[in-house]
Amino acid sequence: MLRKLSLLFVVCIAFAACKDKSKFVIEGTFTNTVPQSKVYLFSLQKESSLPIDSTVFSEKGEFKFEQSTPGVDFFKIAAGTNEYMVIVKNGDVIKITADLTDKNLAYNISGATEADKLQELNTIKNQYIGRITEIQTQFD
Repeated sequence: MLRKLSLLFVVCIAFAACKDKSKFVIEGTFTNTVPQSKVYLFSLQKESSLPIDSTVFSEKGEFKFEQSTPGVDFFKIAAGTNEYMVIVKNGDVIKITADLTDKNLAYNISGATEADKLQELNTIKNQYIGRITEIQTQFD
């Protein structure tokens, strides 16, 4: 019995080590989507953004992109009028969630060190946006 468990453990480790590092994956779930509407992936260049992929939302607002990049790079996900920035490198599996009705465009990302740092920046940005909104309402 112990040998079987050991063998199973080794097989699981082997499968985990075989993760495809030649591409990255972005998996997302957005709420308040129109099912079968499009979501786009753009590569961010110095002065422009280039469309590189698109897909449609599932009935649950889910989508998935698989692409490759020569190094760590910034990408933009666009759905309707909303845009969300992510940073990825090959081998990453990034998870993104957002509400398309959120006027502050808040979103959550995870799955890699760079994504976690970008999430920290987004959290700080959203705190400042919230505070600015509070101040504006006092003067309106």
